[in-house]
Amino acid sequence: MAAGSHSFDDELVGLFELSQDAFCIAGFDGYLKHANPAFPRSLGYTLEQLLALPFAEHIHPDDRESVEAALSELAAGNPVVGFQCRHICADRSVRWFEWSTSSRPEAGVMYGAGRDVTERHTATKELSALRHVATLAAEGVVPTDLFAVVAEEVARVVDIPIVTVVRYELDNRLTVCATFPKELKLFPAGSRLSLDGTTLSTLMRDRSAAVRIEDYSQLDGEIAAAVRGAGARSTVGVPIVVAGRLWGSMAAWSLAPEPLPDDTAARLARFTELLATAIANAESHEALARLAEQQTALRRIATLVARSTPPSEVFAAVAEEMARCLGTTDAEVFRYDPDGAAVVVAAYIAPGARGLTVGERLTLEGDSAAARVLRTGRPARMDSYEYETADGTIADRTRELGPRSRAGAPIIVDAHVWGVALVGTSGLEPLPSDIEGRIAEFADLVATAIANTATREELLASRARIVAAADDARRRIERNLHDGAQ
Repeated sequence: MAAGSHSFDDELVGLFELSQDAFCIAGFDGYLKHANPAFPRSLGYTLEQLLALPFAEHIHPDDRESVEAALSELAAGNPVVGFQCRHICADRSVRWFEWSTSSRPEAGVMYGAGRDVTERHTATKELSALRHVATLAAEGVVPTDLFAVVAEEVARVVDIPIVTVVRYELDNRLTVCATFPKELKLFPAGSRLSLDGTTLSTLMRDRSAAVRIEDYSQLDGEIAAAVRGAGARSTVGVPIVVAGRLWGSMAAWSLAPEPLPDDTAARLARFTELLATAIANAESHEALARLAEQQTALRRIATLVARSTPPSEVFAAVAEEMARCLGTTDAEVFRYDPDGAAVVVAAYIAPGARGLTVGERLTLEGDSAAARVLRTGRPARMDSYEYETADGTIADRTRELGPRSRAGAPIIVDAHVWGVALVGTSGLEPLPSDIEGRIAEFADLVATAIANTATREELLASRARIVAAADDARRRIERNLHDGAQ
């Protein structure tokens, strides 16, 4: 061949070197004989390092058995096409490759053409996980169970060691709804943590946007201290927005010194969107069931009122129905006295709970839900953390009964605040945001019962006056007739 000319083989080698896919020739002795630049580059090695390394060394341990089975087929002269396995990169990360291979057993060599399918494999896994979560959400799985599934799926698909799902509360705290792995003692499900200080959750709450933190060494607060103690480094969080309101957040935590990938927030967001839909659906179903139950309870009380049932019985029924329908541990009906005190005229306490009893008389100085209703004439609430520092007889009595949140609505009779219908829940859990309006419906029935009783009493008194006047008139006529006859 003339000097300076190129053979067909030279051109093939040129294409071989330029390809973005991986090409290699391996021997049955377990070593690569040659590889194009794309193969070592994709794994983070130099060509010399890759050729010096037994190729089994950069195969993921979980895939080595299936790779050996493929090698057995090749040793028998059978090509293996579409075979996938994981390769360990120089930085210990993992890449998925799909191989098409053939062999020449008599020459002791194998030929392989591989394509990096890591992104495709990741997308397939993520799509499968999203479909699983969407199916559970459509089937109406209880949100608490769905949270645990999502945390596990995100950890598996996004390849993150720690995932948490939290809900924001009204008392500047959060409740951990799910943690993966479940046995993690850092943030176990059900725990409540303060949002004071600078934390991932605090920043997400304030910004309603995804947040990333790489260094916790200078951050303060209960959560930051716990994260430092656990050795977490890189963290990424995404808010969970339900029906336009910030409900909570999902966070990914890494213990490795390397930061989490740049696309972590976007991948988490795909799961939080499904969570938000599931939460909204669950809340709608719960609201519908609560409404039906409450309307039934209101009809029962309205029937008592229509039958002119004594007010004391109506009050007792209202207290019990409120506690049952609103899911609270206790409920009371208070009457405001002219001397500035509130008297418990009806009370319901759930089994095993503690609460106020009928006949208790409490002054209204200081701060409490009952005092707020009297001052404003409107529904009011006080959460458990407010009672911790409030003064007054009712606040003292509330602390004595243990931490609880209280909410009430005024009982208006003849344009005056006659009393208040109240409910309470023990513990630190805040009451639902719509509970004041629901209490007001019961308070209206109490007001009607009181007004009906007053009307009946006035009617009886009027009848008595009429009868007495008629008697006086009859006696006067009889006296006049007697005097006239005389």
